[in-house]
Amino acid sequence: LGLLERWQVEDDVASRYVLGTLSGEELDQMWREQFTPNWKDARSPVAEQISNQVFRLREQRGPGGGTVDAVAAFAHRWSLEDDDRRLLEEMSHRELGHVIKEYDGRRPLDELVIEANSDAWLPPDGSAGGPPGGVG
Repeated sequence: LGLLERWQVEDDVASRYVLGTLSGEELDQMWREQFTPNWKDARSPVAEQISNQVFRLREQRGPGGGTVDAVAAFAHRWSLEDDDRRLLEEMSHRELGHVIKEYDGRRPLDELVIEANSDAWLPPDGSAGGPPGGVG
């Protein structure tokens, strides 16, 4: 491993183990970052410093898994056509929430949008949808 040679720790089993847990992308990022452990730090072994740097890089990337596009996931789940997907993308938050909750593949999306914009689907107390505190 080039990083072990760069850091002059080719024989450090713990450092080799830490680097062995990384993906190729993470190894490339470590190489680009030009991180160098401090060999003189008696409180923190080199492997621990490498591990801490990996955690910092992962924190910068954000949470794992990436974001999920709710519209794309819903359209894929129901094998919707492009026209229906475009309709989903143009919906308000309230409309989209209602469609996701109520769609079962039997009723057309535009019918559910009309229903979402009426108050007919709200519970008697009007608690679903609308702005917080019932104002508006």
